[in-house]
Order: sequence, then structure tokens, then C-alpha cells
Amino acid sequence: MGKVQYIKKSRKAYTCGKCRQTIPTGSPYYRGILNFHSPIIRCGNCGLKSYEVTGSEYAREVGELVETWAETYAIEEGVWESVAEALQEIYDGVEERYENIPEGLKEGSSGELLQERMDQLQEAIDWLDFDFDGILSEAIDELDDEEREAIGAELNEAWQRYSADACEGEAFEHWKEAVEGIIENRIDEVLGELSW
Repeated sequence: MGKVQYIKKSRKAYTCGKCRQTIPTGSPYYRGILNFHSPIIRCGNCGLKSYEVTGSEYAREVGELVETWAETYAIEEGVWESVAEALQEIYDGVEERYENIPEGLKEGSSGELLQERMDQLQEAIDWLDFDFDGILSEAIDELDDEEREAIGAELNEAWQRYSADACEGEAFEHWKEAVEGIIENRIDEVLGELSW
């Protein structure tokens, strides 16, 4: 994996490798350095993430998912299934690479690395099988007695209102925020176990 440098003032004009805009002399920019490759130049608006400065397709795919899943998917019911599907696609690619290497290499470090990645991905996919009713209950438990009473009734009814964005009242907003926070934290926790 390469490294990302943030340069406060450029000594000359550059072109951003992403948006193709000119980075004027004296402007901040990002420079990605990867052995035996030309530097990656990005403007301050586009930025440059560590997973973009690597020669490993696996590191790019996993790194992007880990760092951007919350921006890519809305934090709502079923988001963990979308993240699990993305992990499954990465898993399928790793498995295909493993199947296509010669038998002798499967026992060596290349095969072991691919097997390790598959095991890690499968474990993350399994962990993303959340008990949604449990998340809803946990969020109710985070509210004070008055807020719990204000939300009223059953979780199913509350979730239907949550899904429809027909939120009424401060208590319901707190509950909705708690649900989203629990979902986000759990997915972050699962993805945080992946090495890339």
C-alpha cells in the first residue's frame, strides 16, 4: 500500500487526476505515492483515500467499502444486507482468483493469503445477519421513560412510521436516531475487523 501526502501549497500547477480541474500554484492538493507508479494527484475537493493508493484490487475494493459504505447506502432497514451483498461480490472475486491459481501455489503463501481473505469475508458476511427486532428494542431501551411512553404501542407500528418518515414528536426522533446509530455502529464494527 502506498501513502497519501497532503501538500498545503503546490509549487507548480497540476491537473487533478479525478475531476481534471487545474490545481493552481500555491493551492493545497493530495499526492499519492506508490512504488514504481506515477504519483496520483488530487485536488482538495476530490481528496485521496489510502485505499486508492494501492496496487491490490482487493485492498481497493474492501477499503472503499469500509470507508464509504455509510455514504453509499442509506442507513435504514436492510442496509446490512446491501453491505453483505457487496462483501459477497468481493468474496466471489477472491474465490475465483484462488480457484485459478495452480495447485502448488494454493499450499503456498499466495493460496494462504487468498484463503485467509475468504475466511475473513465470510465471517463478516455471517456477522451482518442482524436481529432487527433486537435493534428496535435496544433503541427503545436508550430512551427515558417519558419518551418511551410518547412513542407508545408496538415496535412494528413504530417501525412502519419510521420507514415512512412520518415521524412525529421529539421522542420519536430520538428513537429513530438511536436505531440508526446502532445500525451504523454494528456495521462499522463488523467491517472494522477486515484487514486490507
